Amino acid sequence: MDTIITLIVGLVGIVVGVVLTKLTEKYFEKKKEAKLFIADLDDVVKWGWDGKKLLRHLIALDYETTDNLNEVNEGTPDQWAPVFMKNPDCWKLLAIRDTELVGYWSFFALKDNIFELAKQGQLYDSEITIENVVEIDQPGTYNIYVSIICIKENYRKKGFTILLNSFIDKLNELTITNRKIDKICVNAFSDEGRVLSKNFGLKQVVSHKEFGKIYFGNYVDSKSSRFARGKFK
Repeated sequence: MDTIITLIVGLVGIVVGVVLTKLTEKYFEKKKEAKLFIADLDDVVKWGWDGKKLLRHLIALDYETTDNLNEVNEGTPDQWAPVFMKNPDCWKLLAIRDTELVGYWSFFALKDNIFELAKQGQLYDSEITIENVVEIDQPGTYNIYVSIICIKENYRKKGFTILLNSFIDKLNELTITNRKIDKICVNAFSDEGRVLSKNFGLKQVVSHKEFGKIYFGNYVDSKSSRFARGKFK
């Protein structure tokens, strides 16, 4: 009897092991098959997300990918959600599958006085509200503040170019539709952010009053930078 029980247990263990192995193989096959793609507001709506849910995911990404963040220099879902939902031309998401975000970028056109605060290193991202943002929905000239370009570490090798190209494509789209960018301001929190800002022809002008380095330049300078030459319209 003991021999029979042992045999049955052994067979069960083999079956369970085979099933788990197959499930594991299928899981990693799916992970391997999944392709990075750019998502926008239409995708967010399709996923059934509202602005606050989107921003909870984005802020979680910020904290995962960027050091030295807090509620003051990062902001909150309640503050950012109206800004994002009202300005769909000013951000794109990098996803590995529906609802699974691994990176994004965002920039917003600021009112002149708010943009000047950003340039002087006196603006916290938590102060960027719907009242301080200019919608880029009509022909005109705009000054933009690039709030972030981030991507999870495991996806940087394959995803960075996809994400950056979507950023360049959006700037080109704005130019083609006569929504011209004049000045660009960035608060670079990391070494990577500082290198990217320099590569786009921006120059450090001041340190932020709390954390980060402020980079500034004209769009024409960015267009003629070695990194962007031939990519911008």
